Amino acid sequence: MDAAAFTNPSGELVTQRRHGGGQDLTFVPNPLPPPPEIAHAAIASAGALLADAEYWLGQLIGLGGVLHDANALAAPYIRHEAVRSSQIEGTRTSLGELVAFEAASDEPPPDDDARETLNYVAALDEGLSRIRDGGAIDAALLRDLHRTLMAGAGNELRSAPGEFRDVQAYITGGGRVIYTPPAPDRMPGCLDDLFRYIDSQPEAPPLVEIAWVHYAFEAIHPFRDGNGRVGRILMPLLLARRRGLEHPLLYLSPYLFEHRQEYYDRLFAVSARSDWAGWLAFMLRAVASRARASVATAQRLIAIEDEWRQRLEEAGATPTALRLAVLIRRQSLAVTAPRAIGLLAGAGSAVTPPTAYQAIADLERAGIVSEITGRARGRIWLARELVDLLESDEGAANEGGAGS
Repeated sequence: MDAAAFTNPSGELVTQRRHGGGQDLTFVPNPLPPPPEIAHAAIASAGALLADAEYWLGQLIGLGGVLHDANALAAPYIRHEAVRSSQIEGTRTSLGELVAFEAASDEPPPDDDARETLNYVAALDEGLSRIRDGGAIDAALLRDLHRTLMAGAGNELRSAPGEFRDVQAYITGGGRVIYTPPAPDRMPGCLDDLFRYIDSQPEAPPLVEIAWVHYAFEAIHPFRDGNGRVGRILMPLLLARRRGLEHPLLYLSPYLFEHRQEYYDRLFAVSARSDWAGWLAFMLRAVASRARASVATAQRLIAIEDEWRQRLEEAGATPTALRLAVLIRRQSLAVTAPRAIGLLAGAGSAVTPPTAYQAIADLERAGIVSEITGRARGRIWLARELVDLLESDEGAANEGGAGS
């Protein structure tokens, strides 16, 4: 790590001896919040961005309230988040592949990328469930999320699922060490400071708190691997906790993926130059962009459900097919015959395999799903229209202001 890059650090540069010889220059972030004069200046300079982000977040939360069931929107958004957050770390699994793997739950994931993306969905669901039940954001939660995230991954042994690191970590790029987080003996104290800040009910607006906490977590880098993903899972958990939401519906990874170099640069600039204002402005733009796009996507998802119902009714489809179409839109985006039976049973409609196959055939004739494997057995039907909609919303968000 180059000490010369740290012209106005937001923490302490500490020289640490290595086991076996040599030494490292490490960075130990100061406890949150930033110094009052810096925090106030950052928030003041981002006033218009904060107002825009709050406006669009309010529109998104309000849309979930109008539906009286945020669950009707949550599942597609969570899976989109899982794909993009995992892709920031280099995985290649697409949204269509993810939902197909989920539908074929009796088959093992084909590769580590798929496993890690499926694990992200499970970890995010687990975290939101814990928050809904009144659980704390603490060390136990972080360890459990990490354990779920890294279970069965190709680097499972090296990543030590559920355990904070006991070795020095290094963030590299271009063949050199760019950032060296706190040494293992300093890291627990940094985490304690972070949890104290979260538990203190900070005075900062929730979106500002989320920006501060995400930076601090990434700077501490408490695990051997998976820190970026756990840190991004923390953001919707914090929002759900601060706003009392069952499902926050706001997921930032699609924006962070599209702007990932700036994302990395802004994080580093806080450590090296105390650029809290630049980091906050970046995160607020991410919130406004994603909330705006998610509102538009939600409106289209609701409209698609109505269009599907009309198409099926005009085609004389069975009532089971109408129910299955709703469940695919709200929960799965893809089905196998066993998955269709399970979805319908969970919704109170016990059906036989022939009835399930007939419902899927009705959906296929109406152009709602299409078979994607080409196999005679173990077939999977995908709602391509939904996948395309979710993937296209990243380019749909513009930089307009509140109400634009």
